[in-house]
Amino acid sequence: MDTAVFWPPFVRGRSSRRNSDSLTTRFGAMNGLLNISFLSYLLTLEFLVVGVGVKAGMQTAGAPKLQLRWLVAAALLSLLVGLGTYRAAVRAAYSVGSALRTAFDYYRGRILLRFLISRCPMTSNRERVVWLKLAAFIRRGESFYYPSEFRRDQENSTRKV
Repeated sequence: MDTAVFWPPFVRGRSSRRNSDSLTTRFGAMNGLLNISFLSYLLTLEFLVVGVGVKAGMQTAGAPKLQLRWLVAAALLSLLVGLGTYRAAVRAAYSVGSALRTAFDYYRGRILLRFLISRCPMTSNRERVVWLKLAAFIRRGESFYYPSEFRRDQENSTRKV
């Protein structure tokens, strides 16, 4: 199942707001850690460029005298912060992936019902084909072949079981 394609119908079809908020929070934490990591790496590069300028004697007369050892120490510190936050972001990505996999597995029947596809017992290969064809239909507008065994009639969808 393609997450980018089925995420909006998935969120609309969920009854549990608490679980959706938990996924959103995890995803936000992962993105925040990645942003901090990226900015730390940029700061490392900036300290190194300024250090090269100081080593070459490119300081202006009015600016305070920068010491090379402090610039190298700051570059190492920001590099360590970047590495640490990147590792934390990878752990958060594993957590997000696991939570998404569990949620999609649990609620995939509701998504199929939203697209009026029967949730009759299917083999895993047949279900994979249905999801791939449905994703191609949503993403690229390809014609989706609704064989009779996958189609869910409108009157069957409103009938309570």
